[in-house]
Amino acid sequence: MIKIEFLWRFLKMIDIHTHIIHDVDDGSDAIEESVAILKSAALSGITDIILTSHYIEANEYDKNKVLENFEQLKREVEKQKIGIKLQLFGLL
Repeated sequence: MIKIEFLWRFLKMIDIHTHIIHDVDDGSDAIEESVAILKSAALSGITDIILTSHYIEANEYDKNKVLENFEQLKREVEKQKIGIKLQLFGLL
């Protein structure tokens, strides 16, 4: 019988709806919080995360800030070798 721990290494989990980009919407307030969430996700076996942010016309939405914070978070994930691939989606 194959052990679950062995199989777990070959499974791939993708989270497709998150609010992890810091200081953008109702998600993380700071990059440290975002990094902590991503570390926890990696420990849970998540390999890829599609980062989504709310776009509500009535609210202030700064596309450049979203892109800047996404790139900053991506660099931090690589620097800390967290092992999660980040994708940005839904940017208008």
